[in-house]
Amino acid sequence: GRFDTIKARPVTRLGGYQYATFSETFEMRRPSWPLE
Repeated sequence: GRFDTIKARPVTRLGGYQYATFSETFEMRRPSWPLE
């Protein structure tokens, strides 16, 4: 069969904290954990 990119909704990294899909751009911060 054929790969359906609309159903897969791939995400691409733009740089820094910015990511994008075909319909939107968003920011996602890296998680942080307390130092032990």
